[in-house]
Amino acid sequence: MIEGSVMNVGKIYMTMLLVALIVTISVFLFHVQQSNHFKQYINYQIERSGGLTLDTIDRINQYSEQNFSGVFSLDDSQQTEKKPYGETVEYQANVSIKFLFLDFDIVELPISGSAISLVR
Repeated sequence: MIEGSVMNVGKIYMTMLLVALIVTISVFLFHVQQSNHFKQYINYQIERSGGLTLDTIDRINQYSEQNFSGVFSLDDSQQTEKKPYGETVEYQANVSIKFLFLDFDIVELPISGSAISLVR
């Protein structure tokens, strides 16, 4: 009789652990998927500004802070001047992801991309 109760408690415990693991992985993959949206925003800003200027970097980082709680960042060291029409601008952003229920370090993933200046 008591073996059945212990087995039920064990099953409930294992189910809770599996649900927590599935939620953690889902949140991680959601953040990785959001990087596509952020990358598209960076491309639009570079196309509209004609390059990766300091103002563009500030706008991109403010957008990340407002919409993604600062998970994404673009550092100032990549700053370039305004590019002529049709020239390619390459950049690298970073995403900092913390696992939800697990006590791991923050994962830093680079996001590389390029956009074409569309300002004449």
